[in-house]
Amino acid sequence: MPEIIFADTSFLVAFHNKRDDRHKEARAFINAYIIKQTPVAFIITDYIFDETITTLMKQGGKNLAIDIAKKIYESSAIKIIPVTSEIFNKAYQMFIDYQDQLWSFTDCTSICFLRTQKINIKVAAYDSHFQTAGLEVITLA
Repeated sequence: MPEIIFADTSFLVAFHNKRDDRHKEARAFINAYIIKQTPVAFIITDYIFDETITTLMKQGGKNLAIDIAKKIYESSAIKIIPVTSEIFNKAYQMFIDYQDQLWSFTDCTSICFLRTQKINIKVAAYDSHFQTAGLEVITLA
C-alpha cells in the first residue's frame, strides 16, 4: 500500500514553479521517494487545486497555470477530492472560531478534511499552519 501524502499549495507551487525559492527542495523530496522506490500517492482537495493554479497564474502567467493544471488534473499520482458541504461547514466554523490563527479558508478546509480521514495522512507543506493544527507534517528541507 502506498504512503498517502496530502500536498498543500505551498508544496505544489514550489514543486512546479522553477522560480520558487524551495523548488529544488520540493524536487529533491519527490526524487527521494523515487530513489527509494517507495510507493506514494498524493491527495489534494479541489480547494488546493484552485489555490495552486491561482497562485501559479499570479506568479508565472496563465500559460504556466494551464500547463500545471493539466499536469495535476491528469496525474495518476494525485487524487483530487472535492470538499463536501460537511467539511465546508466545519471549515467555516473553524475560520470564524480561530481568530488568533492566520489560517486561510482553504487552510481550514484542508485541516477539517484531514481530521475526518480514518487513516494517517502526512502533509507536505512549507507553512506552519498544519503543525499548529496538530497534524503530521513531513520535513521537506
